[in-house]
Amino acid sequence: MSAPLSPAIPPGGAIPPMAASGGKVYLALLWHMHQPLYKSAATGDYLLPWVRLHAAKGYLDIASKALEFPEAAQTINVVPSLVLQIKDYLEGGVTDRFRTLTLKPASELSPDDKRFILKYFFSINWKNCIEPVPRYWELLRKRGTTIAHTDLEYALGRFTDSDFRDLQTLFNLAWLGFTAMREPLAKELSEKARDYSEEDKAALIEFQDECLMRVLKSWRKLALESRVEFTTTPFYHPILPLVTDTANARFTTTQEVISRIAFNHPGDARAQIRRGLSFISAELGISPRGMWPSEGSVSEDVAEIMAAEGISYIATDRGVLDQSKVKDDGFPATHLEPYVLKTSSGEVAIFFRDTKLADAIGFEYHKRPLADAAGSFIAGVKAAAADWNCSDRPPLVSVILDGENPWEYYEDGGESFLTRLFESLSSGKDGVLPIAFSEYLDKFGAEREIESLHPGSWIHHSFGIWIGDGEKDLAWKLLSETRSFVNDTLDEGGIPPETAEHVMEHIYAAEGSDWFWWYGEPFNTDFDPVFDLLFRQHLIRVYELLGRPVPGELKQPITGKGVFTPELAPVDALSPTIDGRVTSFYEWIDAGLYSPKISGTVMARDEAPLFKAVYWGYDGEKLFLRVDLSDTKLINSGLFLIIRFYHPCEHIISVSFDAGTDGYTLYKFASEHLYTYERRTTAAVLEIAEIMADFASLGIGEADFVSFALYIVKDGRRVERCPFDGTISFSAPPRNYKALMWKV
Repeated sequence: MSAPLSPAIPPGGAIPPMAASGGKVYLALLWHMHQPLYKSAATGDYLLPWVRLHAAKGYLDIASKALEFPEAAQTINVVPSLVLQIKDYLEGGVTDRFRTLTLKPASELSPDDKRFILKYFFSINWKNCIEPVPRYWELLRKRGTTIAHTDLEYALGRFTDSDFRDLQTLFNLAWLGFTAMREPLAKELSEKARDYSEEDKAALIEFQDECLMRVLKSWRKLALESRVEFTTTPFYHPILPLVTDTANARFTTTQEVISRIAFNHPGDARAQIRRGLSFISAELGISPRGMWPSEGSVSEDVAEIMAAEGISYIATDRGVLDQSKVKDDGFPATHLEPYVLKTSSGEVAIFFRDTKLADAIGFEYHKRPLADAAGSFIAGVKAAAADWNCSDRPPLVSVILDGENPWEYYEDGGESFLTRLFESLSSGKDGVLPIAFSEYLDKFGAEREIESLHPGSWIHHSFGIWIGDGEKDLAWKLLSETRSFVNDTLDEGGIPPETAEHVMEHIYAAEGSDWFWWYGEPFNTDFDPVFDLLFRQHLIRVYELLGRPVPGELKQPITGKGVFTPELAPVDALSPTIDGRVTSFYEWIDAGLYSPKISGTVMARDEAPLFKAVYWGYDGEKLFLRVDLSDTKLINSGLFLIIRFYHPCEHIISVSFDAGTDGYTLYKFASEHLYTYERRTTAAVLEIAEIMADFASLGIGEADFVSFALYIVKDGRRVERCPFDGTISFSAPPRNYKALMWKV
C-alpha cells in the first residue's frame, strides 16, 4: 500500500464542499460473480444449472462490456468455486439434470421427465424473458401460470412432443444474454421461433459450452491487458467471521445460540483465504491485492488473517462503518474514502460501499425508462459525494453488487444501462472518473483509522441471514459436530493424507454461505430441498471417507425443522363447521393459534403480514385448519393458500382464496420430482379459509411428530410464509382423542 496522505486542512477546519478534490468524483465499481457449489458430493453430478446459464448471460455480458470499454476502470470479483465449476463443465465432463433433459429427445421423455420440465423450464423472469416470446408465452399459458395449483397430470396430456421440444429450446435460449444473442446461431434460433429440431437443441447446448469458455478467456484477457482489476473471495464463499468464531454473531443472535453451536476454526478461515488466492492466481494469471469477503462479512479476527495472507484491502457495507469506532481526527466518518485497520499481522485498508446506489442497480433502475437509468446512476454518484469536505483526497464512491443477478429484470438484459454507463465513465464528460480500488490506494493512500471494526455483513450490518434461525442453527450444529469429529479422528492418526485432504475439502464446501442463506427465513425457493441435500451430502461424505457410521440426523432433511413456539396450543377436540365463515365464537376457541408479527424480506422494508391468524386443531381422526387474512379484500385477488407438511410425510394442500371455493387439492410426494394428487371437498372460503383433512390421508399416525408451514402464492410465486421462521408442529393425538377428551 502507498504511504497514506495527511489531511491538508487542520482537524475541525472548514472547507467548501468538494474544494479539496478539485471537483473530482471517483467511482469504484465492483461486480461480484458467485454461484453456490451445485455439485453433488454423492454422485458428482450438478443438481442445478445456474453456473451454466448465468455464464451465457451476466458473466459474459459484463466481461464483453469491459472489453468494449477498456477506459472504464472497474473491478470484477470472482469466487474460486465458481471458476472451479466452469472448468468442471468444460474439462470434467459433468452435466446437470436441466442440461440432460434438454438434450433428451422429446419423444423419449418419461412422465417424470415431463413433469420436471413443465415445473422448472419457466424458471426465468416472465415479464422480460417469456411474455415477449410468443411461443414461450403460449407454452406457459398452456401449462398454467399458477403452478402450485396446476394439475401437471392434465397439462401432460395437452403437451405434444413438439411442445416439449420447443420448451426445451426456449428455456435455454431465454438464458442467453445480449452478447450471446448477437451470435449467428442465437439469432437463427430466435428468428425460427418454434418447431425446433433435436439438432437445434444440441447446437444450442454446444453454444452454451462456448460461452463458458469465452467467459474464462475474457476474464484472463481482462486481468492481463486492461484496467479491470480482479479480486477474489475465500474459496467456497464462507461467512468467515462465523467460521473463525461464532461469537462474532454476538450482535446478531443470543449467547445461548452461540454457545450451543460453538464453531471456532480460524485455521479453516485461513485455508479458505489461502486456497482462494492461490487458485485465482493460477487461473487468471494475476495475484489479487484485494478481497471481497463473502457477503461483505468482516470482523477484526478475519481482517488480521487476511492481512497476514497478503491482502492489501477488503470491502464491506457502509452500515458496518456506521457501527464501527473511527479514530477521532476532527472529521465525521464517511464512506467516501478508505480506512485503515491495524492488526498484529499488519494493516489492511477497508472500503465501504454505497448501499443505496448498489441496490438501485440491483432492484430499482430496471423499473425506469432505459434511457434514464444510467444518467440517474451518475447523478446519484455525484450527489453522494456532493458534501465531501473531509480531507485533501478526492471522494470515492464505492458501488458493489452481484454481477449476475439483476439483468433478467432489465427489459433488454441490461445492455442499454451498461453501455451508457460505460460510455460515460470512459469519457469522463459527466464528471465521474472510474478507478480500481488498488489504483485509488496507489494514488491517494488510506490514512483514517478504524479503532474497532464492527462484525457484520452487507445486509443490515449483521449475520442474521446465516445464523439465529431454527433451521440455520441446526445446520451449524451439524457442521460443528462433524468438524469436531474430523479433528478427533485425524488426531487419532492412521488416516492417509489424501483421505484427510478429501475430508477437509468437504468440510470447506459445507462452510459455504449459501446453505445457511436458504435455510429458514427470510429467503425461500422451490429448490430449498436441493440446497439442503447438497449441504448434508458433504457432511455425510466426511463420515463415509473416514469409514465411520453416518449419524441418522444427517439423513433427515433440515428444511422444515425450524424451532417455533405457538401462542396457544390445542386444548380440546374440535368440530368446526367447514363453511368459510366464523359460525360461532366457540367453534375454534380450543384450537392452537399463531398470529404473525412480521413479514417481508431483508432486501425490502417490512410490511404488514398478509396472514392475520392461523388456527389448528383435531378430533383424533381429522385435522382442522383455519386461516384468516389481514384484509378480507385479499379474497378474490388471485391468491392461493399452500399448506406444506414436512413431517412425517411430504404432502401439500392447495386452496384457492376465492370466495365460494369448496375444496382443495392434496399432493402426495412419491419422490423429489414425482407426486400424485387428488381433489378433496372439505374446504371452504368466504370470509376465512377453513380446511378439514383426514390424518390418514396425510400419512399421519398416532403420536407422530407433525410439522407444517403455510404459504401465500400468487402467479406461481411465493408471496409470504407463515410462520415467518420455522414451522408449526404438534404430536398427533390418538384416534380416540375425541372420546378421551369428552370423558375428561
